[in-house]
Amino acid sequence: TGTHTQVEYRFRLRPSMSMPNDVSTKSVLTGIAIGAGAMLMLKRLYKYTPPKVWKYKPQGGTFGSINQPTAGPREERELPKGKHALQLHSLATPNGVKVTMLLEELHDKYGLDYDAYPISILRGDQFTSGFVAANPNSKIPALLHYEGKEGDKPTSVFESGAILIYLCDKFDKDNHFLPPPGTKERTE
Repeated sequence: TGTHTQVEYRFRLRPSMSMPNDVSTKSVLTGIAIGAGAMLMLKRLYKYTPPKVWKYKPQGGTFGSINQPTAGPREERELPKGKHALQLHSLATPNGVKVTMLLEELHDKYGLDYDAYPISILRGDQFTSGFVAANPNSKIPALLHYEGKEGDKPTSVFESGAILIYLCDKFDKDNHFLPPPGTKERTE
């Protein structure tokens, strides 16, 4: 009938919350409205309905051809093994460098030796049978620790944070790089 009803919106804060002096309720609501409007516009522009059964469509480009929605090895190839108990399989990415830096520090402080091998993520080395056995997630870095007798299966450690903690727990006798387990300092 052509009538317009104005709705009043109220922005309420919990008693523990406070609004900065230079922010008004109107500016907060304006920001919310702009965000909601943008989402509606995007939704209208890009109408996407997920299919009932998803099918993989090969992608182009360097990484598009490497990344696939599959798990497990794509090629049978074992990882090389050096003469030391620790075998690092990685690349000079930020996560790989973290592990390498700690190994170098442990080498300088305690004489810890290790072998390092590059894993080319551009060639898909992370999808070989040897690497997938070391890290089922197919992500670098991965560390193999051969601490038993010859022929025993090595301890496989993956994810850079887990590798750093493992190395400190095993080899940092003086807790120089990480406080001892169970202490408040280690948690903080």
